[in-house]
Amino acid sequence: RNQPKPEICKQNSKFGDLHCTSMKTDLENRAGIENFSSISHETMDRSSQGAHVILQEAEKLRTYAECLKKAKFDYKEANFIAALKYLLGASLLEMDNTEKVEGEKMRHVEAYHTAAKLSESCASQYEMSQEMAAAALAYKCMEVACMRVAYDKSLGQQSGEWNELQNIVQMTPPGESPSSSASDVDSFNHQGVIDKFAKTKRGLSHVARNLLPVAQSQPNIKPLLDFTETMNLAMEASAKSQNAFRAIAVTSEESQDEELVSAIKKVVDFSFHDVEALIRMIQLAMKVLS
Repeated sequence: RNQPKPEICKQNSKFGDLHCTSMKTDLENRAGIENFSSISHETMDRSSQGAHVILQEAEKLRTYAECLKKAKFDYKEANFIAALKYLLGASLLEMDNTEKVEGEKMRHVEAYHTAAKLSESCASQYEMSQEMAAAALAYKCMEVACMRVAYDKSLGQQSGEWNELQNIVQMTPPGESPSSSASDVDSFNHQGVIDKFAKTKRGLSHVARNLLPVAQSQPNIKPLLDFTETMNLAMEASAKSQNAFRAIAVTSEESQDEELVSAIKKVVDFSFHDVEALIRMIQLAMKVLS
């Protein structure tokens, strides 16, 4: 802990316009990163402008993480905080009522994609270093980011297309949970359908396989194929998050670390509907971990 470390990427205190050329002490940089780790709080700006500021901070943190990586330091925490900021920024953009321009609409989807990819990378790195509690949190972030993208994709589908998807999903292989009922197809923004698809035990890869020949003959089904592929990524991330949690539940039971198990379980069991609440839970879990 007291080992001296080489200097990293010197720029302003908020890590604006970072370049990996100038350097200063890691201690100074760490102080800056802790300021950035306050991700979600009551008084933050939840407007579209506030969302863009958060996304800019996320990009700076991702650059900072690259600096740490090149300097052979542990960069996982910086990357994960960046992923959380991408997730929060995307959510705020999605919720903002003024978001009507198509380019802006694509921005929140793009941010969700970035959050998912960065979370997956973090989770993989955490697994490699046997930090299973952090891996569970990161995979959960990937799951939620993918679920939000799937939800966004669902909004553009017509009822007939959803009926087609409904019929295919009902061809559930043995060992998997049944899909949603037909009455759910026209539920509020298809949320009921997505929720029940999320309960399948082994993901939706079979749906994607069944949709592929349909999509080739009916181009209008292609968006449904994209939807199911995104859902499948979410389900895979969910399964990995659950597996990582089970691993820490066993080891924590031996060490009687009930607070850690409880904090991680709340995150892993949480839905994808309230991104900000999820991020706050993750922040609490990270405090327990530290």
